[in-house]
Amino acid sequence: MASGPVDELRRAHADRVLRVDVEGAPDGWWDEAGGVASAERAGPSTRLTLADGADPQRILDAARAGGKVTHFSEVEPSLAEVFREAVRA
Repeated sequence: MASGPVDELRRAHADRVLRVDVEGAPDGWWDEAGGVASAERAGPSTRLTLADGADPQRILDAARAGGKVTHFSEVEPSLAEVFREAVRA
């Protein structure tokens, strides 16, 4: 059973995910950083699920090395994602 304030639930029940938009970067630009468990790319936008202990600053450095970074942020999971994870547990 999951209960508590929404922000706490989101932090406790979700993977760390980044959205990084990099113009001109080749596929796999994130491999240089290490710590990426999975990646989904759509055009210049990439959604990276981080492995435990991954350093977002290394991801940003790899993105800068790959091209022009136009967006870099942590993705907050939706309540639906939090619910699905809680149900699976």
